[in-house]
Amino acid sequence: MKKTARLRELIGSSELEFLMESHNGLSARIVEETGFKGIWASGLAMSASLGVRDSNEASWTQVLEIAEYMADTTTIPILLDGDTGYGNFNNFRRLVKKLEQRDIAGAAEIMHKGIAQLRGAGIRVSLFIDPDAEQIKASQKAGAEDVELHTGCYANAENSEELDREYQRLVSAAELAHQEKLQVNAGHGLNYINTQRICGLPHLRELNIGHSIVSRAIFVGISQAVQEMREIIIRNS
Repeated sequence: MKKTARLRELIGSSELEFLMESHNGLSARIVEETGFKGIWASGLAMSASLGVRDSNEASWTQVLEIAEYMADTTTIPILLDGDTGYGNFNNFRRLVKKLEQRDIAGAAEIMHKGIAQLRGAGIRVSLFIDPDAEQIKASQKAGAEDVELHTGCYANAENSEELDREYQRLVSAAELAHQEKLQVNAGHGLNYINTQRICGLPHLRELNIGHSIVSRAIFVGISQAVQEMREIIIRNS
């Protein structure tokens, strides 16, 4: 049985189970030889072992490297401290993916169950993802009804060639999401200029825009700021 499967069994057990903290390969081996059924990869302890504060000062790649050494020296499951997500959704998503590849985390199935519970309570679920085919298919498999395509790379493009490339990624992602029966939304870094082109994405149902509207409202008031963005969306849709 895979370590991730055993971890899920421990989490779902009706019995009181004990995990022991570890912060490197040697301490992980000691935990297993002492008789514990699982390891708690503590963010505090790993940060301390690196000589930094327990405040996201250790990067997710450093944490991954430590966890990999721990996994290599043991046969019991590891529950890893995800801290505050290491900056943003994308960093945390990559961390989970890499942990699963190393049989350290079983987060995908837990996400599936969480989405099912939300939908069972009548809550519509949207996942904020990169315009990436693998992530779109994973969102559909996880049970989401919507995806919000991350437009940050498009918004941060530094030249017309890069802008065109990122826009085409969004177009392809929107088409695939629609094929997968997912509602297409988009957002992140959109403003009164770059939103115009985004409105032309196929199957687009919703835009999530906040910062630029609030920033504009400082100068013209919230009502006018909202109205100006609304007119841009209507005119370019």
